[in-house]
This record gives sequence, structure tokens and C-alpha cells, in this order.
Amino acid sequence: MKTIILIVISFLPLIMPCSNDEKENSLQEDYLLNYNIISGKGSQELYDCLNNIVIQRLLLDISSEPGSEDFIRESLKNTSLTFDQFMNFNLVRKNADLYVINILLLTKEDQYKLRELTESHAKILADKILDHRAEIEQLVSGYQVEVVDPHAVLYMILGCFSLDWDGLALTEEKGLRNSRMHNNKKPVVLAWEPTELTKRNIYCGSHNSIYRGIEFTSFGDHENQPREILPDVFWNPSQYNDQISSNISTLKEHSSINRIATKTGIVLLNLRTGPKSMEELVTGTDVDNERIDGIIDLLLTLGYIAQKGEKYYLTIPVLSETDFLLVKELRHIGWEEMESWLDSDYPRLRSDLSTLTPFRFGQKQEDLFYNVWHDIFGAANRILVESGLFADPYSKQYGGKGYIPVVFKASLYSKNR
Repeated sequence: MKTIILIVISFLPLIMPCSNDEKENSLQEDYLLNYNIISGKGSQELYDCLNNIVIQRLLLDISSEPGSEDFIRESLKNTSLTFDQFMNFNLVRKNADLYVINILLLTKEDQYKLRELTESHAKILADKILDHRAEIEQLVSGYQVEVVDPHAVLYMILGCFSLDWDGLALTEEKGLRNSRMHNNKKPVVLAWEPTELTKRNIYCGSHNSIYRGIEFTSFGDHENQPREILPDVFWNPSQYNDQISSNISTLKEHSSINRIATKTGIVLLNLRTGPKSMEELVTGTDVDNERIDGIIDLLLTLGYIAQKGEKYYLTIPVLSETDFLLVKELRHIGWEEMESWLDSDYPRLRSDLSTLTPFRFGQKQEDLFYNVWHDIFGAANRILVESGLFADPYSKQYGGKGYIPVVFKASLYSKNR
């Protein structure tokens, strides 16, 4: 399921710092665990508890071996918490005569094992997509826009629209994961020991905004933040370099950000039909001369367009109603192969996941599968990049930052499955 809101949507991978609406562990140098509240809402008291190094050690000990009430009471002597106060946080639960972990706590061993699992299943999923390579490349050959790489178009439609957004819809539809957006019940805590694992080249995160039916999206990994790209630049222009900030400031003298973004999208969609001069853009978009100059400057600065003589042309994927069938047919391929993967490989994955610490002690896999799925399709996207089917988000053409932008009519996604 793809949720459209006018702020960043950053699909966080499993071992990443928390987003703005999630609190991360304290910054003490000797911390033992990182954590996020991945669903529901945690109280300040819960955050204070999780930030306590003694509690972190206690949770790690119990995740390794169930403990007695006496063990917990003895551990809590070095905190301000009573046994009953600690138990009210539901971080552990009683199982027979001992207490076991009651959160999604992943040890170092768990994380390395999980990475091995997600990589192996990503390869299976990527191979299923590659079985359609000839058909996919034939479909995208119809997208003929001067200098725009068709492999970047495939990266966005198959990698983002399909494996990410459609994949989230499919896994929720099949009951494999709980919705993180709509779960307002008790907080679900994800905690993990720090490791050297990285999420570089695991392409699973999109940032999105819609302005008057035109969507700005970027898609890639989470290594480079903030993203120097649209829509991020519209959200908080002051955090970017002087040239970008100046571009936005000049445009804001005459318009709101919403109007600037809408007009920018109109200009880009107009260029989808071919290179245009400034005069042709003014005529074709009804954007006045004063605004068109600023918009062109911004798009040149961000590398969305380039200039040759008096003409401006696209350098990034832009999708209009002309591309309706392309988007529909590629998403159909992705959906069919994700269903095939789930039917044939998910049972084995579920069995393998059951050996991880939280699931050995009764935690629900559905609470973590949002993260697991992101690791799987993100790694599958990397494999498809390496195969040459997808453009490389780290190529110089896209600034070497690990993400690629796209601009499209929002109806292409919302009405297209």
C-alpha cells in the first residue's frame, strides 16, 4: 500500500536510525542497544526505560537466556524502577516460572543471519523478474525521451512502484505484515545490537509529495541525507547549499511552495513530449516569464534538465498519461512474480525466521515483516541494478548519491493495477 502525504515518507530498513516520529536510543557512548518504536506510541517513561544501560543489559541477558524474578529484581537495584514498574512496560513476560523477552530484539547473530536470509530470497525474487527481461526491455523501448535512460524508468516503475509500493500492498493484503501506518495499539519495540552491517545499495526508500495531481518521488537507499532532490528541496530549502536555497527563495518571492511545485511539475510534464525553448515552455505551460526563469534555474541546478542551444530537455524519468500502459504492464509483471515468490518461498522464509531470538520467544513475525520485506526487495533491486536491467543510483548521471528521481501524474499509480 502506498500512502500519499505531503511530507517525507522514508521506508526505513531494518538497521537504520529512526525517523522523525520515532525516538532513538540515548547517545551514551556505552549503549548496548539501538531501538525504534515501530508501531503505536511510546510514553516518555518507556523511552527513559529503554535508554537505561542497565535495562539494555537486562534485556540482552534475558534474550539470551530466560531469567527468574529474582534475577530481574537484582538487576533493577541499580535503577529507579521497581519490579512492578518495569513489568508494566511489557518488555519481558512470564513464561512458566521464568521471564522471556517480549519485544523484537535482534542480537548481532540474529542480524547477520537475517541478512543472509534476505539476500538469498532477494536473489530468487530478482531472478523471477529477470525471467521477463526480454519482455520488460521490449515494453520500455516505447519510452523514447531524448537522453533519458530507459533503465532508470524501469528502476522507478518496477523497483519503486512495483516491488516497494505494490509489494507493501500485497504483503499486507495476504496478512503477512501488520500495517505500521494504522496501528494505534500498544507500542511495538524493535531493538538491535549495533553491528557493522550497512544498508548501502539496498534500494528500498522513497520520498514523495503530490502537488495538484503531479507527484515528485525519489527512490534509493538511505546513505545520503538529506536528499538533494525534489520533493525534499521543497520541504526545507534552508538546509541545502546556497544555490538551491537561492533558487527557492527567488521563486518564493512570487508564489507559495505549493504553487512553485505545481508549476515545476507542469514544466517537466511539458518536456516529456520533447525539448522546448523558453518561449515554447511559456506558451505550452501557461507559466509566466518571471516564474519560468526561476523554475528552469532550479531544474538545471538539480540536474533534472539540461540545455543545448536554446532548447531544454529532460535528463530524468518523467511519466505522463502517454505512459499509462507501460506502467500498468510493468506493474503487472512485478505483481505476478511477487505473488509467485510468496507462494513458493515465503513458507521457507517464515520457517527460517522462526529461529531468530524474538520469534523463538513468541513474538509475531507480522510485526517485523515490514522491515524484512524492505530488506528483500531492496536487495533484489540492487541485484537488478548489477544485472544492467536497472540504472545505477550511484552513477554520476544521478549525482552518485544512491537515489534516482521521477516525476509523474499521480493517477498513473492510483488508477493503474
